[in-house]
Amino acid sequence: MGWPCKLCRTVVQRKRDIFKHYRLRHGTFGHSHSLPCIHIDCPCSFKSWSSFRSHLSRDHPEAKSHNSPEDPSATAVKKRDVTLRCLFEYMGESAQELISDYCGAVETTVHDDLKMKNFSIYVCREPDAVGIILEGIPVLSNLGNLARACCLLLGLTYALNLEYPPKLCKTFEVFQRLFVGLDTLRPKPSPKFMTLKNKVKMFFQNWSVGGISGIFE
Repeated sequence: MGWPCKLCRTVVQRKRDIFKHYRLRHGTFGHSHSLPCIHIDCPCSFKSWSSFRSHLSRDHPEAKSHNSPEDPSATAVKKRDVTLRCLFEYMGESAQELISDYCGAVETTVHDDLKMKNFSIYVCREPDAVGIILEGIPVLSNLGNLARACCLLLGLTYALNLEYPPKLCKTFEVFQRLFVGLDTLRPKPSPKFMTLKNKVKMFFQNWSVGGISGIFE
């Protein structure tokens, strides 16, 4: 059993995914149409997210407690982590070329495992640890999160005059030109980068007037 969108034919499997779908695909609430309640048997609709959340809290508390768009567990750090990993895929590259994930491994074991890596960011869970490996050597540790590690890795490539990993050049181009604003025109930007840049620009333009549907399709 899925959760159908009341504005289109999309069906998702989890309640929380229907929130994401409404935000991304039907983000013009209060302009062209209202936001319907996610419960298929509930006829209510709302002009704003605040009134929608109030309705969930009052009439559907089981949905509010676990599936609110403002779920506290969806921290900024987690959102950045997911965004960065998705960026690799969007640019047609693999996050696994740079990011090595571990669970239950001590940091010294991770260092030994990555001795053959030229460029690597390791992310350990239980215990938590994030660090950078360059040419098989751990150069930075205790970085806290993936986003900070990516920022510092970009800085290290400039400080040490290192070449970007060949299989990750498109993603690093985004880090350099879009995130940091360095060398935005020389050498000539790649078509993939320009496509992303234009879509990001369109995103913010449309967000300001209330609609982002379909931009990243």
